[in-house]
This record gives sequence, C-alpha cells and structure tokens, in this order.
Amino acid sequence: MQHAVRDIVFFADTGAADSVSITFAIELARLHGATLTLASVTETADASLLHSRAGQDLGRMLADDKLRRLHDMETLAQSTLSTDRVRRVMLEGEVGWHTLTQRVVQQPPDLVITEAHGGRSPGAFGSVSQHLFRKCPVPVWSIPATLQDFPTRALIALHPGATSSDDRLLSRELLRLAVILTAGTGIELHVGHAWDLWGEHIIESKYGEHGTRPLLAVQQEYAHETMEQLLAESRCKELLTEIHYVKGEPSEAIPKLAEGIGAGVTILGSAARRGLEGFLIGSVAESIIERLQCSALVIKRGGFVSPVHVA
Repeated sequence: MQHAVRDIVFFADTGAADSVSITFAIELARLHGATLTLASVTETADASLLHSRAGQDLGRMLADDKLRRLHDMETLAQSTLSTDRVRRVMLEGEVGWHTLTQRVVQQPPDLVITEAHGGRSPGAFGSVSQHLFRKCPVPVWSIPATLQDFPTRALIALHPGATSSDDRLLSRELLRLAVILTAGTGIELHVGHAWDLWGEHIIESKYGEHGTRPLLAVQQEYAHETMEQLLAESRCKELLTEIHYVKGEPSEAIPKLAEGIGAGVTILGSAARRGLEGFLIGSVAESIIERLQCSALVIKRGGFVSPVHVA
C-alpha cells in the first residue's frame, strides 16, 4: 500500500519556465519531501521535414528551446528544493504525451503534473492533458494557467454505489489516494456526491409533485446511507472538512459545487480499466472535466492498464 508521495514528474514540454504549473509542482514536492523530475520531449514526428536542411535547423531550434526552458525550470526548482531532489530528463519520440506515458509505464512515479493549455474558459484542458487523463497509468494533475495560488481546498467527486460495486471500489481508491496526495499540504478535503431520481420527470408527470416527493426522500436517504458506508470502510471521515450532497446530474452539479466552495482542484476517478482502450476515462468524469474552472486531478481505478505500450 502506498503511504507517501516520493516521486513527482512534471511534464515540462510546453509553457513558460516560471509558469504557475511549475511553481505548483515545486511547492507540492517541497511539502511532500518528494523528488521532482522535470521531463520534456524532443518530437520527431515529421520525418520528411527532418530530411530538409530547413527542417533540421527548425528541429534543432525547437530542441534547444526546450532544453533551455528545462534548464531554467531546474534552476527555479533548485532554489527551493535541494539539488539531489531535482532531476531533469530529455526524452525523444514522435508525440510528447505518448513518449512521456511510455516512460511512466516503465518507471511509474506517484504523480504526474502538467499544464492545462486549453485557454481561459471552462473546458480549458487541452489535448495533452486529455491524453494523459485517459492513458497515463498514474494520477495526473492538470493545472490551468488561470490558477492564481496553491489550492487550499479540494473537492473529491464521489459516487459511492452499492457494496462491492465498481463504483464503491473506485470511490474507495479515490479517497485513499486523495488523502495521500494532499497529506501535509494544508489542503482541505471536501467530498461531493451528486444524486438524482432516475426518471423523475416521467414519475412527476404521472404522479405529480406530491407523489414524487416520497421517492425523492428515499433516494436522498440512500445517497447518505451509501456515503456513510463508504466513509466507514475507508476510515478517513475525520480527515474530511465537509460532505456535500447536491441534487442533479454530476456533469452540472459537481462543477457548480466546486466553484461554489472555492475548490482549487477537483479530484475524479477514471471508471474504465483501460479507459475504453484509452479514448475515455468514463462519460461522467469527461463531462465534469469539460465544465471545470479549477485544476483537475484524475485518479485511475485499480487494475488500470495503459493502452500505451512500450516497444
């Protein structure tokens, strides 16, 4: 069982050398006493371009630029962390996120941090973050450029489910790793559970609001009951600041709750063992991420196997 965060990888492939994401990664490594590995990738995707003189020159310029930024990040990290806790590695491959994931499959860290690179609006997680969310076998934390300060509050989005169900197993893993990843950071842990009554509109159209109310009460009671069971199994209730029950679809209710409580990060679980062969992390989680205005930390369920293979 994992008990501490010892190894953090920061994907330094894009973004400024003093971006909020790298300063966040440095602070997290400091708080955990972890080693921080700064990783970048020299991409060699367009082989035909590299055969030309201009293409070779461009390739060298891009590689030199990445190396300079990697060096600047290393210098910045060493101003906070001891030299032996900062590493840098320049990888080479056709596609950056794919090459990084291959490295992670071979040498799994406890956490990968990257910059969101999706703009300044909701749904700001770009393609690199999305690929890592879906295919990287370890927890991935994506930081939007709009994040101003180190998070003080985290929202864990849970769906407890029935005993021994896949939802229950995933929720237990999510709680376990969320506690580990935020331990000693001063980040408050809030839990959010969005519940609703399946077919409510149909039921109400037939039985009216008065006839629907008892069914809503039963469903709400079930939500509380399953959450209490989950927390008892996980033995971490005393570590949580508050538990929030919100009625509605998770895709809308969870982002709204995250914004309402001022969460700096929303922690979600990937429902698919192989991410539907790497294309999805689960329809509910995907729809939540699309609407988030804070950072996102995606944790894979037990038994997840990355669709990225190492030759």
